[in-house]
Amino acid sequence: MTGITASDCGLDPGTIQWVKGRINQLKNLPKPGETWLYRDVEGLDDSLLTDLQRRGVINRVGRCHERKGDYVLEYQTTRNGYQAIEEIKEQNRKSDGFLPCEDETCTSNRFISKKETVVCKGCGEEHKKEDLR
Repeated sequence: MTGITASDCGLDPGTIQWVKGRINQLKNLPKPGETWLYRDVEGLDDSLLTDLQRRGVINRVGRCHERKGDYVLEYQTTRNGYQAIEEIKEQNRKSDGFLPCEDETCTSNRFISKKETVVCKGCGEEHKKEDLR
């Protein structure tokens, strides 16, 4: 299977690798053209937002006012960023994950071994060791 390349989506190779390594955090980014707030997307934090903007995966498009004069920033996912995320998710669906995670996009091969279970570091799902044999 070939992977997504920079020419496929218009992002540089380093950004594509960065997105692949964070696909579980980025898999719920809204489609391009939809305006969203970071608090509405599970898995995002301030540091990740900064990196996403710097790498051209999202753009800050405005701000909306809330109570007491406060405001929150509004974002949109770029077409290139969304295409990369969707293609990586599709590649992950076609590959075999190391653990039988419910999340079909999780292909993490990293885990934490506990006494009777194994916890996937990619999605956090816990698996009984007896079920993995």
